[in-house]
Amino acid sequence: MFSAQDILALIGLYSVATNFESVTQPYTNLLWAAYLGIEFTSAITLFIVYRKIALKNDQAPVMLNEGDTTSQPNDGIIVRTTDYDSKNIMQHLRSLVIRAATFGFFYLKFGHLSVLLLQAILGLKTIYHSQVVQVHLLGKQSVGNLARPW
Repeated sequence: MFSAQDILALIGLYSVATNFESVTQPYTNLLWAAYLGIEFTSAITLFIVYRKIALKNDQAPVMLNEGDTTSQPNDGIIVRTTDYDSKNIMQHLRSLVIRAATFGFFYLKFGHLSVLLLQAILGLKTIYHSQVVQVHLLGKQSVGNLARPW
């Protein structure tokens, strides 16, 4: 869930973005370049993490519980850690592409620049707080909130 710090940051970003809308007409191309640069940086980060996962080739099993776990607690699917983490990275990459297409459409159809500013910052935050990036790129141990399955 969202912490108080996340909510305050989002409110602050929204207020800056709404004020940014009227000021940015001369800087539209610069904002687009910054947005695409950040999305490209996020994609490169995901590629680096994907390569680290592939090179590590962790064969440890991960138990995935499907559906209602109260009726049959031992019924689940066992996958390799490498496969699980690679699938997670692909979901993040798919999300990044959909997000870029959606906000590109919002700008082209409605002319909203504020969503580009918001999404540029929130996109980096999403990548940074991702469990798979925390474990593989930042080197944190896979325990507690970072324990698989995510």
